[in-house]
Amino acid sequence: MKYKGDELYWIAICDDEENSARLIQRILMEGETEPGKFKISIFSSGKDLMNGNVSRYDLLILDMMFPGENGRNIAEEYVKKNKSGLFVFCTDKATPLPEDFVIHPYRYLKKDRERQLRRYL
Repeated sequence: MKYKGDELYWIAICDDEENSARLIQRILMEGETEPGKFKISIFSSGKDLMNGNVSRYDLLILDMMFPGENGRNIAEEYVKKNKSGLFVFCTDKATPLPEDFVIHPYRYLKKDRERQLRRYL
């Protein structure tokens, strides 16, 4: 979602595994066509994400598994608060369930497939 005079793309990464979040951040920054166009925030839990201004993010890259939280529930809350934002599930979860697609993720990516991440992020 763009704010007045805002030329940035706001991206949130929500993952409790710091190494995974940093890998995703690095891949995004490598793909940035104009330096400084991406504003990337990293959150380690859905609670931390939802305590922020989620309506500002154009894209949420979301893990599915968190201690005490469920990525699908986080995504549902994100969609309620940000009608125009896209989200991508990026997870180690072996197989997606049909319920994972009810809330219409833009993509469902596997963390352990770096080549796939580079292609689709």
